Amino acid sequence: MKAIKFVLVILFSIAFVACGGSSSGPNGGQAITATANTTAQSLTVGTAMAGFQPLTPIDGATPYTFSYAGTLPAGLSFSASTGAVTGTPAAVYATASLFFSVKDANNVVASTTSTVRFTVVAAPVNITATANTTAQNLTIGSTMTSFTPLTATGGATPYTFSYTGTLPAGLSFNTGTGAVTGTPTAVYPTASLFFSVKDANNVVASTTSTVSFTVAASGLPAGYVVQDGLTWMPVTSTLYTWTNANAYCANTTINGVTGWRQPTQTELSALYAAYPDNSGIWLGNSVLLGQGWTLGSTWSSTFYTAGSHSYVYLNNGSVIRSYDTYFEYVSCVR
Repeated sequence: MKAIKFVLVILFSIAFVACGGSSSGPNGGQAITATANTTAQSLTVGTAMAGFQPLTPIDGATPYTFSYAGTLPAGLSFSASTGAVTGTPAAVYATASLFFSVKDANNVVASTTSTVRFTVVAAPVNITATANTTAQNLTIGSTMTSFTPLTATGGATPYTFSYTGTLPAGLSFNTGTGAVTGTPTAVYPTASLFFSVKDANNVVASTTSTVSFTVAASGLPAGYVVQDGLTWMPVTSTLYTWTNANAYCANTTINGVTGWRQPTQTELSALYAAYPDNSGIWLGNSVLLGQGWTLGSTWSSTFYTAGSHSYVYLNNGSVIRSYDTYFEYVSCVR
């Protein structure tokens, strides 16, 4: 009787195997395992992501079933049969983690899971610009209203502005803001400058700005000169002591304007340096000589020693001391 039961058990086992009653997987009955890919997914709105597989199962009984916990970014989809995440993000998604798992056909869950961080940022906006091409009609000695040829938007900040051409003397350009400012100091025939802007990624805006600049004479009487933002009265033909020269500038209305003063020695030297030729000899057509200035020893307000001040000899730029009781020429400035 025992022999019959033993034979029956053997036959039942053979029949069970023949009918596929095993939970064998692809590798001969081994339990399901998985390999995790936890690479963070940093995505951009409107840009399709590369297909991503958080888990790759091994062994166990097929087919596999994948699942996840959490919320996928809008526009992405998940395949329960392949475990792949695909799609094109449709909205910004603050960084969050999703948890992926897989089980086999026998509902055996792999012990390995995958935790993946997803982030979706807004699509970058290309740099654009709005042009202001208003012609700049300026006058010597009159400070211009700050002017911005281009206004940039989008792209990556900070912006860098640039131009081609030559700005009128006395004006300056801010590469960080694109603003042109300053006080023209010389006549400038009409000419166009070309302005452009790029973002922090060196992407240049397609819009540029072409602006016409003109600087006209100041309208001051003959002999008046504008240099480095200062307006100079012609050197007098009369000699003054330093005290009288100082009073003359401070108390006299010149060309209907008050607020004049004696120049410093540095200002007088800069005025000289702006006009002579390389030999230090004044040219016959130089601005000052051509304006009828007396190019002699001209008082400055710069103290030298007790009872004396510096003067600048406008023929050669020499800086010399003169006692206050001596007589020198004077030019007032404002």
